[in-house]
Amino acid sequence: MWLLLPASSVAATLTVPGDFSNVREAVNAAYGGDVIEVSTGTWDGPLLVDKDLTLRAVDGPGTAVLTASVLPFGFAVVNVTDWATVTLDGIWIDGQAEHRALFVASAEVVASDLSLVDPMDGAWNDAGGAIVVDYGASLELVDPVFTEQVEGVDDGGYVMAWDSYVTIRGGLFEGGLSWTGAGGAVTVVGSSLVIEDTTFRGNAAASDGGGLTAWWSEVTLTDVVFEGNEAGLDPYDAYDGVGGGTYLYDCDGAVLERLRFDGNVARAGGGAFLDDTDDLLITETDFVDNAAPDIAGGLGIYYSAWIDLEGLRFEGNDAWMGGGLWFEDGYDLSVTGALFCANTADYGGGAAIGYLDGARIENAVFAANEVYGSGAALDAYWYADVALHDAHLLGNVGAALLADGADIDLRNSLVAWTAGPAFDEVYGNIREDHDAWWGNAEDPGGLTSPVRADPMLRGWSEADPCRGDFRPDEASPLIDAGFGVDGDGSTADIGAYGGPGWDAIDFDRDGVPGRLDCADFDPATSDCEPPPDTGDTGLPPTDTGTVEHTGHPPTDGQDTSDTGVVLTKDVAPKGLPPVFFCATGPSGGSLGALLLALAAWLPRRRQRNR
Repeated sequence: MWLLLPASSVAATLTVPGDFSNVREAVNAAYGGDVIEVSTGTWDGPLLVDKDLTLRAVDGPGTAVLTASVLPFGFAVVNVTDWATVTLDGIWIDGQAEHRALFVASAEVVASDLSLVDPMDGAWNDAGGAIVVDYGASLELVDPVFTEQVEGVDDGGYVMAWDSYVTIRGGLFEGGLSWTGAGGAVTVVGSSLVIEDTTFRGNAAASDGGGLTAWWSEVTLTDVVFEGNEAGLDPYDAYDGVGGGTYLYDCDGAVLERLRFDGNVARAGGGAFLDDTDDLLITETDFVDNAAPDIAGGLGIYYSAWIDLEGLRFEGNDAWMGGGLWFEDGYDLSVTGALFCANTADYGGGAAIGYLDGARIENAVFAANEVYGSGAALDAYWYADVALHDAHLLGNVGAALLADGADIDLRNSLVAWTAGPAFDEVYGNIREDHDAWWGNAEDPGGLTSPVRADPMLRGWSEADPCRGDFRPDEASPLIDAGFGVDGDGSTADIGAYGGPGWDAIDFDRDGVPGRLDCADFDPATSDCEPPPDTGDTGLPPTDTGTVEHTGHPPTDGQDTSDTGVVLTKDVAPKGLPPVFFCATGPSGGSLGALLLALAAWLPRRRQRNR
């Protein structure tokens, strides 16, 4: 028996030219589910699509170009509504200097190899220079290319989405400009955002998020590059200008994996700035050569909690405070397997942490970070509580550690070749336990740590401080000299390759732990033996060797006998006064209040050209 179906239920393939003389006629005549194959040419619209369709450039991406010769300024050439599902395959849009490419409302669009040529010019062109997504819509871009700047855009130089679902896989966003707002290339509000294998290059925003801005959204970024983006173009806006590469506000649960922030610039958070974003995970991400004249050269985090940073690299970043990492006002920060190298700042060359309860930095390397003021490679300030365990601090210029009205628990760590005092301006409390000291310009008094000898690192030198072999030699006095146990249960080694997390470091991300990798900056080389761990008993030492330092050595005739505790005058913490405020979202001045307060209270120690 044959079942006769109505014609509208059988998908058809329509051709332009061929079945129809132009694309608009084909769309109007098509039934839901039809495929329209468009041959090479420029085809006049606009298109209003309210049914399920596929439009395919049959001769390849960019050969079929849609335009709209009769359309008011600022309108989109392709408009998809009414819960339609539309696929654009290889279709390009010509804006004729007047039009957007795509408007999606309460519908779903999947666009492959989409590009906009000759976009809008002029001023005051609202949000979303190329694409606007709204009303619960879904947009998926596969290998898009947006490189022609749209003029006069507010938020979202190329893409603006509200209350929608946006997925971007591959492609390039270059030269986008948020003329008066945020998100030089992409801005999402109250949306779900997934971006994979995509590059944001040379985009800029007047306020926040030179490449990308997300407010109140679910965000997952994987294998994304942010290169040469800039936030804070408006010289008259003292409240904004954060997140040169990306800015996230209240994006709880965000996941950022294998990203690279390179050469981005902002007033704060040269690479990225994350504000009021809890339950955050960032893994295997590089912050290289980013800059901020105020705080957070590489990464800034503010008013956030439950933050996990795993396997991050901060190298060559610069700021006034927190050259690599700046985190203030939150709790429960975990940093593991990180490299902080050759970052510069007045305060906190590698990292600056304040008003933070429960910060843990483990199995990390701080090397050749430099401070111009009175700070250190790691600054803890304003009641911060920081545990620095199983770390290398090597060749830092200035001090290694500063506790300014804060607490630092230093354990099982190597402090060596510091071009300055190991501890400086310690008005808080530094507790040191089973650490190693060598070649510092000035060690603190009263040390009872077990190792004061050449650590015998295998291949590290100040000539190339960010590369080389940081591992201790098999004969190093660091082996089995720590407190607690290593990952195999034997007595802990001192330094970044010891303790329970001894496999956390993998700088070249080749899957081979750094302690087993003789070339941990070359993923092609990993065939080498680890230094032996010869713990005899597998039990930790019983003597903790703990010394607490609560201030500078006295200079006014106080008792200076070696008691194991450095005596101090009763002085107030030096540094930044407290600034209290609440985060108020993208339209508020919360972060701006912080920046203004910092500028007012802390004069720059040294003016630097950037």
